[in-house]
Amino acid sequence: MNWNSVVIIVCILIAAFAIYREYLRANKAHLVWRVVAALVAIVALACIALPLTYNADPQKTTANGKILLTEGFDPDSLNRIDSLYTLDKSIHQQYPKAKLLYNIDQLFTDSMHIAPINVYGYGLNEDELKQLSGRPINFHNSPIPDGFTAVGWTEKLKAGQQFTVQGHYKNTSVKPYQLVLKGLNTTLDSVTIPAKAEPAFTLATTPKSTGRVIYQLIVLNGKDTISHEQVPVIIDKTEPLKVLTLSSSPDFESKFLRNWLGANGYGVSSRALITKGKFGQEYLNMDKPDLTHINTALLNKFDVVIGELSELKNLSPAESAALQQEVTQKGLGLIVRADSSDKKASWVQSGFPVTYMAGKQAALSPLFVQGKGKTGKLNIDPVYINQQSNTQSLVTDQAGHLLAGVTLNGAGKIVFTTVNNTYSWMLSGNKNDYTAIWSLLIDKAARRLPAMENWSVITSPSSPGQAAELIVEGGVPSGGIALNKTTVYPAQNPAIPFQRSITYWPSAYGWQQASQQNGKLYWWYVWKNKDWQSLKAAKKIALTSRYVKANLAGTAVTKQIHQKTRAAVPKMYFYILFLIAATFLWAESKFVN
Repeated sequence: MNWNSVVIIVCILIAAFAIYREYLRANKAHLVWRVVAALVAIVALACIALPLTYNADPQKTTANGKILLTEGFDPDSLNRIDSLYTLDKSIHQQYPKAKLLYNIDQLFTDSMHIAPINVYGYGLNEDELKQLSGRPINFHNSPIPDGFTAVGWTEKLKAGQQFTVQGHYKNTSVKPYQLVLKGLNTTLDSVTIPAKAEPAFTLATTPKSTGRVIYQLIVLNGKDTISHEQVPVIIDKTEPLKVLTLSSSPDFESKFLRNWLGANGYGVSSRALITKGKFGQEYLNMDKPDLTHINTALLNKFDVVIGELSELKNLSPAESAALQQEVTQKGLGLIVRADSSDKKASWVQSGFPVTYMAGKQAALSPLFVQGKGKTGKLNIDPVYINQQSNTQSLVTDQAGHLLAGVTLNGAGKIVFTTVNNTYSWMLSGNKNDYTAIWSLLIDKAARRLPAMENWSVITSPSSPGQAAELIVEGGVPSGGIALNKTTVYPAQNPAIPFQRSITYWPSAYGWQQASQQNGKLYWWYVWKNKDWQSLKAAKKIALTSRYVKANLAGTAVTKQIHQKTRAAVPKMYFYILFLIAATFLWAESKFVN
């Protein structure tokens, strides 16, 4: 039996006893009024004991808006009479008048408070925004501080691949800054950040070590360090790719490419036509298969085929069919070097229509390589690839003409390039640009082995004590996953059967380890709370602004807030009613008798 039932039963019994006593009373004067007064007193007592509520219209009962202070707020924007709250202990220590909260729900303990909360500063993170449950807020954001406003890098790569970090840096000072990428106390790349600007930047290097590496991203104002951030990356050891090159004749481009591949650890087999039916064959860093006839058994030994367009068109029907089968069904990568071949149609060029600029001569032009940026000048033939929706741009000239692109072809990829004299860079000592373009083309085309599992950290940059969401795609053992030796069990995504998620609160900064029962490890990084401050601020501002737009008052998302709300009936009315009834009974018995 609940409290309400007990109160009602007790009050009914008392009322029955009071009426019975009134009828037994010898003096019957004012009997009806005494019974009514007794019943009123008993009902008043019941109403005091019972939790009575009524439906209230929120639009008529709004309270003054509360103010939630977040990191970066401007103290000058506050009034002395403001009701201040914060979720940040450091803000509470600095401004004791701001009441410290432990969760967002504490702002809404007053059932009659439905006015939007006013948020000042950089805003809230993902976890805090989820706790709002669609309630509307007013966001008074502070400007993003100087520093990194966006940044991204290749968090995991294979040995020999290029590492790239890109982003935007905000510099409102009157002096230019120097942005430096360092590794093992060595400057790897640098760029200048102009004064009063927020430019995009790209820094790159080719790592020589493997394992877990932490690069340094340093911003300098002369000799003074403005910012110093950690950039973790995992460099996996890998079996060298095996490359087959096919040429219609020996040439400088093929020779320099073969030597560069061999010097960088690639397994290379080269075939060049000498006379009809006779081929020259060369090998570096691998066994010596017979290259006279191209078939699926031979192609299965390689990860990438690099061939001149004319040579690929001259393959026999059986050889061409074997190459096409290996690309479309087995994922073999194919790089096609355009040349002055005849206009005979071929499947290797079907996705790359080209335009020959008649009457124009080759001209010097810098190239723009994806992930690298601007290169040195190169003599470019007036032959350009026509851009299509299914073609990803890899290399362009300064006029924006497409010189190299990649497209899917079944399970594999085909890269098509019209740049045929990159050896000129090697002759002039420009090894970096040569490495950049060929590393990119080979990486885009190379055969990919299916990954058993794929990990990602959604909440980044993560810090100790903050929730980090990890996503794993692929098979997960039934025994769960060990995060830093603590076993957790991922939650199944109901919409994606092969995807599971884990919410984890790291207790310390540095490398974090996740392992499965099969012993395979996944490493991810947690930064100190003071790291990436401007990036965190920019992310919070963006997330909170997006939340405000999606949860405006009056929208379907916040419909529940504008429905009737339950409000408590003030008890004072019942105390007064009880006092009046009791006074009447006392006075009547006192003066009538």
